Amino acid sequence: MDSEEQSAIIDQQMSASVNKSKQYTKLLLVSDYFLSVHKYTKVEEPLLQATKLCPELAVGHAKLGEFHLRYGDIPSAKEHLETARRLDPLDVQNLVNL
Repeated sequence: MDSEEQSAIIDQQMSASVNKSKQYTKLLLVSDYFLSVHKYTKVEEPLLQATKLCPELAVGHAKLGEFHLRYGDIPSAKEHLETARRLDPLDVQNLVNL
């Protein structure tokens, strides 16, 4: 494989990573929007999608845990908040919510 082919593969992988990151951010923003306009029945789905898209990122798990905590689903809240804490042990807000 020559350097042009290697460069093309790297560009492709970076583009896919950027697109995934943009989609993740969009899902988090959509859930924040629904929360801000009091459409609580629509908040959970984008958060679930975000945690499936990027399970290795703590923010989606933290937001989903906070949502479940707010609406009384303690087992789900605990699961997602513990995942967020494991992924980002220095995030104080996750520790407070647990």
